[in-house]
Amino acid sequence: MPNLTALIWVTAALASTGSDAPPALDGEHGTFTDELLDKLVGDWRLKGTVLGKPADNDVSATWELKHQFMQVRFKAVAGATEPYEALVFIGYGTRKDGRTIAFVFEYPDGPFHNTFSFDASSERWTFLLEQKSSAGKWTTFATQTLTRAVPKAARSAPQTP
Repeated sequence: MPNLTALIWVTAALASTGSDAPPALDGEHGTFTDELLDKLVGDWRLKGTVLGKPADNDVSATWELKHQFMQVRFKAVAGATEPYEALVFIGYGTRKDGRTIAFVFEYPDGPFHNTFSFDASSERWTFLLEQKSSAGKWTTFATQTLTRAVPKAARSAPQTP
């Protein structure tokens, strides 16, 4: 009977350790949750400027790879003067302060910052892209605003068959 007692004790110990452990942030069983990034999920219209020229893009954001990354896809709208397409993945290591997400890129000719800011009252995102010259001066590379492609009222309206 000692073998059965040992088996029961090991089974009970294994069962109890799983429920007390905090959820994993990454790996096969992890789920990355972020209230700020959740506000980015959906379809958007981006309007703004890049190096002083107009920018107009369709943007869509979805959770991907078992909810480990936010995928943001940018594509110039039909008829845009400049073709553009980008695919961005945001993971849990991204720095943020509660309403902004800052991306910092270090290039040989100087740093580049891209800051996503969310305004809860208007439900809009602002993207500010800045670069620092070799002389140490920060300049604006782009300013852009994301507005929902489908307004909130239409998203929450009941669907008719």
